[in-house]
Amino acid sequence: MFGKIESQPPLHQVIIARDYVAIERLSHFPQLLSGKNSLGFTPLELAYFLGDKRSVKILISPSNRLIPVQKPLTTTSEQMTEAEFEKFFHVLYRSHLNFQEYAFFQKIVANSPWLLCHTSWGEENRQLAQQYQSELANGTVADVTVRWIDDQLQYGVFANRDFPTGTYIGQYTGILRQLSRRRPDPNAYCFHYPTRWWSWNYIVIDSSREGNEMRFINHSDTPNLTPLCVCDRNILYIIFIAICPIAAGSQLAYDYGKDFWRHREKVAIGISEMDV
Repeated sequence: MFGKIESQPPLHQVIIARDYVAIERLSHFPQLLSGKNSLGFTPLELAYFLGDKRSVKILISPSNRLIPVQKPLTTTSEQMTEAEFEKFFHVLYRSHLNFQEYAFFQKIVANSPWLLCHTSWGEENRQLAQQYQSELANGTVADVTVRWIDDQLQYGVFANRDFPTGTYIGQYTGILRQLSRRRPDPNAYCFHYPTRWWSWNYIVIDSSREGNEMRFINHSDTPNLTPLCVCDRNILYIIFIAICPIAAGSQLAYDYGKDFWRHREKVAIGISEMDV
């Protein structure tokens, strides 16, 4: 039964219930902090997946993450805190996926694609998840700047240093939500999230209101990044990897795919625009 919390370890239970007084009290027990629930996730991982920033702040030291942003009509970037990023872009900064509710999180885990998570067909996907386990756990983003381009493209993401082929750039984050194929309402920031069965309802990662630097990456017909789907403990992650050497100052881009442009006017970055 989805949503049942009685079998959870104590700290997991109070995180699901968002009982912050109890979270504060139990967070002083190292064995509870490192313990995992039946799905294999620690209390901190669970707090991230539920989008509960208050619990995260109790469990670990406050984030000192700084996001370089170059605003319109400026020639230099400034280092924004997560709070400043949120105020400027009106987007809640998310270093991890946000499933919102534990019942929905359970449902997604239970319906993870069998081929990717449990068979030899998905061995490479699982190996990549292990390879980038630290980056996924920490919400790591490569050394990039979110930079204003023009009124048409608006913002893009640019490399602050040289990236060799195979460099991990970041994870596409946002809210996981369900759409109906009969009446879909995807926006330009929705990334399809694979599940086990085809149905009239499907899942997307929606980064329109919550996300990280990856939501600003633009499209190109000659991309220097590729999105990969990796699997860890039945959770799928969309990560971006450099598919060629990328010089410092270059704009990062990937191919959005034909479906994205089916009902939109195509805007593509040319080679000259990628190396700014």
